[in-house]
Amino acid sequence: MKMNNPFQGYNRGYTARERRIRRDLGMLLVITGIICIWLAFKVTSQDRTIDKLGVINTALTNQVDSLHDESFNASTVNGRYELSLDYLKESNPKAAKEFEDYFNHETE
Repeated sequence: MKMNNPFQGYNRGYTARERRIRRDLGMLLVITGIICIWLAFKVTSQDRTIDKLGVINTALTNQVDSLHDESFNASTVNGRYELSLDYLKESNPKAAKEFEDYFNHETE
């Protein structure tokens, strides 16, 4: 029995089913190739974008650190006000009540 050579064409023509299979596999190969090329360009451009963002990230890190410091200072002052109000409640409850009423209703 003679073996078929995969690189040698058929002596007979292709059937409709064989042509459809070859067409579908060919389209699949083309689409896969296009996707691979597209992904290669996306990955290389992404590396360049990350390099450009390195400068921006440094500036953002400095800004975040600055905002963290400001937040810490504000929370420290807020804590001092709360401790002072607690002390005022113990020493002069009437003045503390007036302060709370003014703070909650007049400063909004």
